Amino acid sequence: MKLGNTLLIVAALFTLFTYGSAKFCFQDLTNNGDCSKNSCEQEFVESFGSGSQPYGCRCDTTLDNKHICSCCASCGPNAKGLVCPPPHRPKTRFF
Repeated sequence: MKLGNTLLIVAALFTLFTYGSAKFCFQDLTNNGDCSKNSCEQEFVESFGSGSQPYGCRCDTTLDNKHICSCCASCGPNAKGLVCPPPHRPKTRFF
């Protein structure tokens, strides 16, 4: 039983430290059609997976029947370029 508790604590600490090291960068995604089809968040998740964690998206329709989604998305700990502030996450209260 002690081994199980130790592994649980190690897994929890690993999650806390890797979660805090994620960086978010401004990224663009160009698709066909106008902005009314899907939300940009949905398009980012479909293109890059749920790990992209997009937020603060904006959609602009171009003249050639395309749209550009601009979002802050997870770009890994070694990000270069324009870095977004991390998304606001409510603090968890423990009693």
